Amino acid sequence: MTRAYCRMRLYDRHTWIPLLVLLSFSICAMLIPGIVPMASWDSTFQFFDGHFTMFFSFFTVALVEIPLYFVFLLANQYFFFNTAVYVRFPDSRSYWGKRFLALAGDAAVYTLFLHLLLLSHFVFLGQTALLPGKWKFLLICFLVQSLSYCAFGALFAVLAFAFKSTTVSFFCIYGLVAVDYLASTGHWLSKFDGDSQPLFFLRAICLDPVHTGRYGSMALLMAGLIVGLFLIASALFEDRDFLSKKVS
Repeated sequence: MTRAYCRMRLYDRHTWIPLLVLLSFSICAMLIPGIVPMASWDSTFQFFDGHFTMFFSFFTVALVEIPLYFVFLLANQYFFFNTAVYVRFPDSRSYWGKRFLALAGDAAVYTLFLHLLLLSHFVFLGQTALLPGKWKFLLICFLVQSLSYCAFGALFAVLAFAFKSTTVSFFCIYGLVAVDYLASTGHWLSKFDGDSQPLFFLRAICLDPVHTGRYGSMALLMAGLIVGLFLIASALFEDRDFLSKKVS
């Protein structure tokens, strides 16, 4: 099953289209330095912070990377929603266990690709000397962001399975992302400073080096969400039969 999924991933267009779009976005940023923003926590432009912000700002994540991630997830959705695949599992827990493992791998690959694009900017623009002091921060970001994308993927999979519609699942989740984006950028509820910390979905992806001490709680929240979704899906869909919709 794992080999079949990896082979499907390698040849499926939903794997490559989002990655190629992200690659194009990255190349444009390298060729047009003026579009790289100044980080909100800096008083003057800093190369590392600016390029990191370009990849993981609220705007980029909410309007570019998350929508492309949902396209990236369609390969997982079509593979595991296939009746020929579903009936090979003895029970719901086995099905969701294997599917969540695949989603974790998808999230890690997607996040790793984003970080490789970020690192390519330092290589291409001759700024690799800035990296030695940033590896710990980048590693923490990779782990938290991978968990966050995995949580998005798990929620997308469960809702798509429940409604039997990827479209409904997308709009349900992206509606939360849109509200999150407006709240985070418009400061509707509170501010991410001092002792107040709004833990929005986007905050677990749009990280910065100023608040690294708080990322542990974000990672635990996302891990808890993934485990909770697994337990809920395993229990609620225990008797789901794909064959019924083809016979009726």
